[in-house]
Amino acid sequence: MNQIDMVLFCAQLYFQLPNYIPKTATISFQCVLHETVFKFVELNNPTGKPISYWIKLDGDSDFEIEDQFIRIDPKQTQKVKVKFTSKISQKKHGRITFTNKKENNMQAAALVFNLESEIPQRKTEKTLEVSTQLYTCQDIKIPIKNTYQNKHYEFATFKVTVIKEPTQSQLNKEKALAQKNAKKASAAAKNNKTNSAAPVPVETPPELTLQNVIPTFYCHKD
Repeated sequence: MNQIDMVLFCAQLYFQLPNYIPKTATISFQCVLHETVFKFVELNNPTGKPISYWIKLDGDSDFEIEDQFIRIDPKQTQKVKVKFTSKISQKKHGRITFTNKKENNMQAAALVFNLESEIPQRKTEKTLEVSTQLYTCQDIKIPIKNTYQNKHYEFATFKVTVIKEPTQSQLNKEKALAQKNAKKASAAAKNNKTNSAAPVPVETPPELTLQNVIPTFYCHKD
């Protein structure tokens, strides 16, 4: 490679490589555990000639795409569907890259988007109703099934955690406290119009402790 070719090659890298930096906005897939959601990446062609892209998906296998190639006609918009199936509650990451397939003298910049999962809650598989007398210890057998079919999940280790849901009275207290703090902040904003005003004390809800997480009545059986 002579000096002229080397300069042209470096110039090509200088202008094209920044396009492979992912966009600042990450595409978030928010859903319930074991649920499947779809998101669409919309691409616009503002030019007078068609633009074609190769589509490449990297990252976790929970993300899937149907098309490997897309063609956008002049002054048109095309959507690319991305599928995500939540299998575990941990965050999963992926990356989708659109690389221009040159079919004419039109050179389009590459487009890269990050993908991220967000599982805010879980779906209840089954509800077990248990009744017993007070202070009477009773064993409960909970059936656990490995629902993963992938060869990488042939064996699974499950972590069992007992969490007591908050009562309606606790929820009402937190709601009333939030409304009270909002009224205090609104009144302070009206009365104090300068930045030197003292901050208004805000009441915070009590933190969760062992006493209000574990049920009051329990017993241990050797």
